[in-house]
Amino acid sequence: MDFSIRVAVETILKEVSGGGGVAENVIVSPASLDIVLRSLACGAKGRTLDQMLDFLGGQGIDDLNSKAAATMEVLRLAAPENNPPVAADVDNDDNSRPYRRPKYDDEDVPAIVSCGNGIWVDRRFTVKASFGKLLADIYRAESNTVDFQSQQPGEAVKEINAWAEKSTNGRINNVLSPQDIESTTALVLTNALYFKAMWDDRFFPRCTSNNDFYLLDGTTTVTVPFMRTWESMFYYASLDEFKVLELSYQSGESKGSPRFSMYFFLPHKAEGLPEMLNQPLFRSSEALSQTLGGLEVVRLKKVRIPKWKFARRFEPTETMEKLGLTLPFKMTGDLAEMLEEGGELLYVSKVIQSACIAVDEDGTEAAAVSAVLPGIGAARYSPPQEKFIADHPFVFMIVESKSQAVLFAGAVFNPQDQQ
Repeated sequence: MDFSIRVAVETILKEVSGGGGVAENVIVSPASLDIVLRSLACGAKGRTLDQMLDFLGGQGIDDLNSKAAATMEVLRLAAPENNPPVAADVDNDDNSRPYRRPKYDDEDVPAIVSCGNGIWVDRRFTVKASFGKLLADIYRAESNTVDFQSQQPGEAVKEINAWAEKSTNGRINNVLSPQDIESTTALVLTNALYFKAMWDDRFFPRCTSNNDFYLLDGTTTVTVPFMRTWESMFYYASLDEFKVLELSYQSGESKGSPRFSMYFFLPHKAEGLPEMLNQPLFRSSEALSQTLGGLEVVRLKKVRIPKWKFARRFEPTETMEKLGLTLPFKMTGDLAEMLEEGGELLYVSKVIQSACIAVDEDGTEAAAVSAVLPGIGAARYSPPQEKFIADHPFVFMIVESKSQAVLFAGAVFNPQDQQ
């Protein structure tokens, strides 16, 4: 997943460099992008396949598919039908110690994860049986025939968007627009990822209060609601350029063994996010795993994190080409393994991802839909009185602990921005 994480980091850096001190919030799903690119590789051959294997981290197509199957299995086990939520006892009116956060008394409410894949083929073409079988067996992809070439391509777009809406519990319903469909569009590969979970230790809403949040220039502020807690134990580290804080989600498993966590990466300086993102852990899954695995339990005197909610659509095609993945976007004839006829003219014309996230006192809800449109340092642990005040731009990641898959990653530049 290194490549997809690099795409996320480059997307954040692009926002920083192009905003003139004002940047929009970013959310990307590396896991969703990784899945849809791996499914694309199943239909590639030659130099294009070799390049995709190099960027996606596979020794061969079988190795790539094996890793994809492992990721899909992790997500399947966290799906609602395999991980049903249980009733939670949240009756806690202990006003005597306002810094105490309520915990569920009996069982945890497990995170809900839904992952769906689809292939949408124009009626002029037929998917190769071998390609369709790989997508069905490994990616559990639904195959659909649509009409991209009619007078009303919007009908096909409506069908894809309805699938996205259903797959993300209604959170994303406009991943494509009719303008995304071109006269050469032959098929669309889609992936939808939905995540909803409650904090292992929820924040008391009555402790939430407004405070200033410094924007990227380090001087301009906006007033936003901050969630708070005091004198609590967290997995935490303070590094040379930034701090890292882990907030775990309820998992339905034993305490102390969270299945999913959100990690906050907070620069020491309000304007320090670009320098932070140039650190090795944002370039390598191995370095990221080592850093997150090296966090230690620390009692923090104060934790303050803003609430936020926003949605974004982005097209990472240019970013992926900048990073060196270029051949899928050229008419090389290497994507011919997808279709029975006409596949030699296939190339990827566009990659689109729509994602959204909401973080509040209870927990997190996030969703993403990706679509590919082919057409003809060492940690230094802090003293107990350390604070974590996220009052300036920071990066977040939602990570699955067993596979270390990064489901979502992004940056909050302005919690007030809800577009």
